[in-house]
Amino acid sequence: MDDSTAMSDAPVPRESATAPEATEAKLRATIARLQTEGHVSDEEAERMQRDLPDTLKNSAYVLRHLTAHWAIGAVFAFDIVPLPLGTIARVCWVIGSRTVETCRGRWDRASVHSLPVLGISAIPVAGYFAYLIPLKSRSADAAFLYANHFTYTRSNCALPEYLARKPKWIAWMVRKAVMPPAKAPEEKTIGN
Repeated sequence: MDDSTAMSDAPVPRESATAPEATEAKLRATIARLQTEGHVSDEEAERMQRDLPDTLKNSAYVLRHLTAHWAIGAVFAFDIVPLPLGTIARVCWVIGSRTVETCRGRWDRASVHSLPVLGISAIPVAGYFAYLIPLKSRSADAAFLYANHFTYTRSNCALPEYLARKPKWIAWMVRKAVMPPAKAPEEKTIGN
């Protein structure tokens, strides 16, 4: 193990902490596996490997809130019956986070808790993934990479194979939220 992936006893600064399971070394392994299986080109994989430290840094804040929504899902395993407690908790989380960051004058952070995030967080079940919107806008690589890391960890397959076993409407929504990085630049040029 080289020095860049070695564990340290020093605490990780809050700003650079990533999701517990998604260490830099594991995400590098995810990129390599995506490349080996042909889900990303050699050039894309090389770029993702090179940009990974910046991707982690730029996505850490949003990932904490995405993780909080997933934790709310673990606490409220049901979201519709008898009360939509998960939905209420997610909406309160978004409003509270927006309020705190606005009061602190952290406008960049407050913008993460946007009206679209609030709206999607109010939708039962789908709301647990509301923070994919700002994650994708800050880094299409992060959204794509974390989604694939999640499916490799949970189902030992890449996102496309995982989605092939899901209902079409769910697959469509996930693909829309987690567009592969090769397609992200095309999306940006359409609006120009």
